[in-house]
Amino acid sequence: MTVAAIAAAVFALLYYAGVFLPGSALWHDAVISGETEDEPDEIVLKNRSVSAFKDGEHIFETPLFCRVQNAIYTDIDRDGMKELILLNFNIGRYGDHRPFWVRFDPPVFRQHIYIYDYEPAREIFRPIWMASDIGMEASDMEMEDKQVIRLTDSHGVQTRWMWISFGLRCVD
Repeated sequence: MTVAAIAAAVFALLYYAGVFLPGSALWHDAVISGETEDEPDEIVLKNRSVSAFKDGEHIFETPLFCRVQNAIYTDIDRDGMKELILLNFNIGRYGDHRPFWVRFDPPVFRQHIYIYDYEPAREIFRPIWMASDIGMEASDMEMEDKQVIRLTDSHGVQTRWMWISFGLRCVD
């Protein structure tokens, strides 16, 4: 009985650490430097987590069970201000605000794209689009140009996504 409990605890720790995420996922480490005074000084993607800093202060950290593959900082919604875009795995399909008809969201890692606005006056990142499970297994994300994100799935198939009205839409 004790061995089973220890094995279950070890499995749970490994699972929540993200050890069992898909092998096709590419994991990036990067430092994105702010270009203007109205941007964070640095956005750091390291060890599957993102942190942001302004004037030496830590101003943003991804949620605890969010495992980030890649981060992009660009003006995806064409409003003149850059957004932080994260390709990530997070536990659950919907996050904190699931549809009323969904009673239980299994604690399974699912892939998402999160987009945050940076508010320079308050020096905070505010979520503007927290995609539900994206429905594909993307191995990587990159900018095709300043308005198009290219996702590559685990089979090498590429799709292009743009911000249209509210949210990302596939434009292929």
